[in-house]
Amino acid sequence: MSHADRIARIRIQLDDWQPAVWRRAEVPLAATLKALHDIIQAAMPFDDYHLFEFRADGKRYAIPDPEWDSLRDKTYSAKTMRLGTLVDRGITQLAYTYDFGDDWRHTIAIEAIADADPAAEYPRYIDGAGRGPHRRLTSMPKE
Repeated sequence: MSHADRIARIRIQLDDWQPAVWRRAEVPLAATLKALHDIIQAAMPFDDYHLFEFRADGKRYAIPDPEWDSLRDKTYSAKTMRLGTLVDRGITQLAYTYDFGDDWRHTIAIEAIADADPAAEYPRYIDGAGRGPHRRLTSMPKE
């Protein structure tokens, strides 16, 4: 079966935050990491005003920037890397950082891989808890 016919159930967890902020969604394996970024933006919800990166298997995936590559490690394109390709490589967890100023770090766990339901539309939100940190004033990060 192709990546187009399969989905990943993922859990998006904001690291080092209490009470826990997390979301669960089902995402096509054919989705690029840029599409996964867009899904995370909608699910948390963030406003998509800032840069982002994924890290998996010792590599950085983002929107390539020649200045970053000259100062730090090589950037692979989030617009071309597909979630299914990482799953095929045995990746079960990704690190996602949004907004390098506030440094919102997340763990993306791939909980399950399944056949897509032909009657369902993907991506789709399953469940979650907590409000995103930019939307509330009463919670503080864990120290």
